[in-house]
Amino acid sequence: MASAADLDRLGVSPEMLEQPGSSFRARVYVSGDSYVVAFRGSQTGEDWKNNVQQALGLNSESYAKALEIGKAIARVDADVSFTGHSLGGGLASAAAVAS
Repeated sequence: MASAADLDRLGVSPEMLEQPGSSFRARVYVSGDSYVVAFRGSQTGEDWKNNVQQALGLNSESYAKALEIGKAIARVDADVSFTGHSLGGGLASAAAVAS
């Protein structure tokens, strides 16, 4: 798991990785000079709501959070990969495009 210093280097705050009152969760892992940002997949009804909103081209809070993370990481020169399963895969794709 990434330390506070690792997150700071990436321009990502712990608050960006969890959304209070929501099921959105992301974690950052580090190995040497490489980072992996992992997004949690669909687990709740709220997650499925986000899936449907995204499929219909509507705004989704989870996708907005993933884009925020990707844009923050785009400002630094770091080797970062994004991953996730189900909803998390979509969030990872969005963050990767934003970065």
